[in-house]
Amino acid sequence: MPSPSLPVSAPPTPSPPADAPRGVRNNPWLTLVAVAFGLFMVGLDGSVVSIANPEIGRDLNAGTADLQWVTNSYLLALAAALILGGKLGDRFGRRTLYLIGVAGFTVASVAIGLAGSIEGVIAFRAVQGLFGALLMPNTLALLRAVFPPRKFGMAVGIWAMVSSVSTALGPIVGGLLVQHVNWESVFYLNAPIGVLALVFSALVLPQSRNTAAAREKFDILGVVLLAVGLLAVVFGVVKGETWGWTSAGTLGAIAAGVLLLLVFGWYETRVAHPLLPMRLFRNPALAIGTVITALNFFVLLGVIFFVMLYLQNVRGFTPVEAGVRTLPLSLASVVASPLGAK
Repeated sequence: MPSPSLPVSAPPTPSPPADAPRGVRNNPWLTLVAVAFGLFMVGLDGSVVSIANPEIGRDLNAGTADLQWVTNSYLLALAAALILGGKLGDRFGRRTLYLIGVAGFTVASVAIGLAGSIEGVIAFRAVQGLFGALLMPNTLALLRAVFPPRKFGMAVGIWAMVSSVSTALGPIVGGLLVQHVNWESVFYLNAPIGVLALVFSALVLPQSRNTAAAREKFDILGVVLLAVGLLAVVFGVVKGETWGWTSAGTLGAIAAGVLLLLVFGWYETRVAHPLLPMRLFRNPALAIGTVITALNFFVLLGVIFFVMLYLQNVRGFTPVEAGVRTLPLSLASVVASPLGAK
C-alpha cells in the first residue's frame, strides 16, 4: 500500500529561525512526535481494513459492493475534505483542527466496532475519513511552522517514513487481531492510540495559522462541487459491477461526476479566493506528479482490496497468512517514501 501523498494547504506561517528560543510548545522534535501519532492512526487504519473486509462480510452478511463502500466511503470523505481541512487549519488554527481530527477519528473508530450493521460501518467509515481529512494536512503545516527550512526536508522524510511504517504494519497487526480476537478490534485499536495522541499533542503542539486566510471569503461552492463530483464518480465505479459497466446508470453517474469536477476546475479559476488555486498546475512537475499519484492510488488501493478477498475467500489463507503475503507491497513504500521526500 502506498503512503498518503503530501496534502495541499495554503502557504503556512514562516518557520522560526534556527536559533530561536524553544519551549515545550515550540520544540520541533516534540511536534514531530505528536503529529506522528495521528499520522500513524490514519496509515494503520488504511491498511488493516483490507485484512478485515472478508470477516466483516461474513459477520454482517455483506456483499462485495457493500465491502467496496467500507473502503470507498472512507477514502471518498478523506479526499473530498482534505483540501478543506488544510484551509480550516489556516483560518482557525492548525493545532485546533489537528486535535479535533484526532478526537473525531478516535470516536468514529470505536463507533464502527459498535455499529452492528454494514450500513453503520459504512456511515461511520465516512465520518472517520472526514476527521482524517482534518488532521492529515495540518500535520505538515504544524511541522513547517516549527522546523527551520534547512531541517524541514528531513522532517518530511520522517513524516513519510512514519506513514509507510504504519501502512506496512497494518496487514500483520490486522491479521493477528482478526484471527485471534475479532474484526471489531481492528477499529478499537485506535482508541488507546487516539487518547495518547490527544494528551501528548495538547501538551506540546504550538498554535499556528495563516492570518491572511482568516480575511478571505470561504469557497463553499468549491467544496460542494468537489465533494459531489467525487461522490458521483465513485458511485458509478462501485455500481458498475451490479448495474453493468455499459449501463446508462453507470455511465451517467461517472459522466456526471467528471462534468462536475470539470466545472469545479473552471469555477476555481474565476473565484477570488479558490479552494484549490488552479494556477498551481501551470507547473508541469506538479501537474504530472498529481496525475501519476492519482493513478498510483487508484490502481494500488483497488488491487489490495481484491487481493485480500481472493487470498482469504478463494485461496483459504488465514488473515495473518494473507497479511504476510502482501508485506512486500507495503515494505517497498517504507524504503521509497523517505528517499522520495529527500
